[in-house]
Formats: sequence, C-alpha cells, structure tokens
Amino acid sequence: WDKDNWYIAGQFGTFMKTSDGGVNWVFSNKAGRMYSNISVSGDIFDAHFFNANNGILVGGNSSVTRTTNGGNSFDTIPGLYFPVNNWWNIFFRNDMTGYIVGGELTCKIAKTTDGGYNWSFMSTLPNTNKLLNIYSSNDTVLILTDQNGRVYRSSNGGLNWNLNVLGPLYTNMQGCNFIN
Repeated sequence: WDKDNWYIAGQFGTFMKTSDGGVNWVFSNKAGRMYSNISVSGDIFDAHFFNANNGILVGGNSSVTRTTNGGNSFDTIPGLYFPVNNWWNIFFRNDMTGYIVGGELTCKIAKTTDGGYNWSFMSTLPNTNKLLNIYSSNDTVLILTDQNGRVYRSSNGGLNWNLNVLGPLYTNMQGCNFIN
C-alpha cells in the first residue's frame, strides 16, 4: 500500500502483512472462504485495497472476502457463491464501481456500484468456459480475457460481447490493463 505497509495473499487463504517495510510480518490463514469439508480457506487469486485498512480478496471455492482493519480479520461477502468455481480477478475502476470474474465451465461476472457491499451477476456473458480477467474504463467499455487466448470487448456495459482477439488455443490470457 505504501513504503511501510505491504500485503501478500495466496494459497489456503494466506494473508501476510508488514507495517515496517518487510522487516516483520503478521500471518493469517483465514482470508478466504472456508472449504466445507476441510478446515482450510480457499486460495486467494487477487485483491483490491481501497486504502490501508479496507480491501476485498477473491479466490477459490467462490471466495469473496472483505477486511476493514488491514487484514486483522476477514468477513465473507454474501451472495457471490457458485459451487465448484473460482473468482480469478477483481477490478475496480473507482472507489464505487468494480467487477469480479471467474468460473470454470460455468462463468460469472459480478458488478458492484457501492464499493463492494452489494453485488449483482451480469446476465450476458461471452461463450467461454473460463474467464480470467476484466478491465473497465467507464460504464460502457468492458474487456475480458479467457483461458483460450481470447479477448472479448463490450461497448454497451456487458449487454453484448465481441471477440476481438483470438490467440493461440489454451493460452491463459491472465491480465490486461490500459494506461488510457
């Protein structure tokens, strides 16, 4: 977050933070949604922090969790669970409007307009089986990437999707970002 406060998240709900530029670390394994049949949290794949205290983490087992105290504790955000799937990416274009994408065989995109407190599933999706990343520059333009080298673009807020790039098959397009 700044030169002193760093965050790391990963496998089995691991969340680590330092407040002294990496000299000392605090560790937690409760950052992800708990698996129902074992006592470990789901993996964390991506995170967005609004400031040093408030952040949202997404990951395995449909995990979407929030911290309001810099990672000292995490609460599951309700309503975003869909069985046997992962949320791969979270993107906020400002402090209020954000998106998460995920899925394997069944894809989902969820959108928030209130800083991540409430989410709604988008009803129109491109024809793919694993969405990996989302980017949005405004209320109308959305860019998606998938596991098959594809880049999709919507110019009407996700009502329709066009396949813009068809890359090599089985090439994970795991990220996209634009300066302007």
